Amino acid sequence: YVYFGDGSAAAQTFSGNAIVLMGGNGNNTLYNYNNGSGAAGTLTIASTVNVHGKSGLVNNIYANGTIVNQGTISADVAGGTLTVGGIGTVSNQGPLEAMNGGALSINGSWTNSSTITATSSTLNFGNGSNPWSNTGTITATSSTVNLGGSFTRTGLGTFNRTGGSVNLVGLMTGNLALDATTGSWNLKGGTLRNGTLSESGDALLVGTSSGGTLDGVTVEGDLDLTQQNGAFLTVKNNLVLNGTLFLGKA
Repeated sequence: YVYFGDGSAAAQTFSGNAIVLMGGNGNNTLYNYNNGSGAAGTLTIASTVNVHGKSGLVNNIYANGTIVNQGTISADVAGGTLTVGGIGTVSNQGPLEAMNGGALSINGSWTNSSTITATSSTLNFGNGSNPWSNTGTITATSSTVNLGGSFTRTGLGTFNRTGGSVNLVGLMTGNLALDATTGSWNLKGGTLRNGTLSESGDALLVGTSSGGTLDGVTVEGDLDLTQQNGAFLTVKNNLVLNGTLFLGKA
């Protein structure tokens, strides 16, 4: 472990032409140990810092802590997971990457104004009911993207996807338009709430054996529960379906 701060209210900056190489065990952690609200509880990772490797964590000790990342964080080793956040908040202003079969998880409450990319890898966004939003660009190529936490389609921002899969595992509020550009999404234990789901270009919201919930939703298109054995769906607060609900394989 590396602790930035000693539990006092002094902010910290990690800078220099630094490389942090994460190994494969469970003790690879950069902690923001600054205790205080606002700037006093902030750890800033400068743009010249490169954090990469197999498995590790960049996180706050305290719930009122904030990490401002301006550096590059890369999950670039197959079979490993680098996790950013989980406690407190994260303001990401630098490139986040998943490649070579690695997985990048961004947890807790966070915002992104930079680029998040994945190539033949995995991106995990959000956990629990923590809110997050993206004003930068997310690009996934031949990768798995798990959309957890709590977000809106507007909050998802610019999301470019080529191949791979997108799984809704958290709570998405508002309208969702699936088309030939977005491709189909899998409802994998997540919830779509208070909006209209519109589908075109053969793109569908596909049910899975992990289930999922439509809560106060209008569907302009079809619902497909035939792709996996045991696929199921829970409806809350009514369902308006202007399309076909496919139940059971032909």
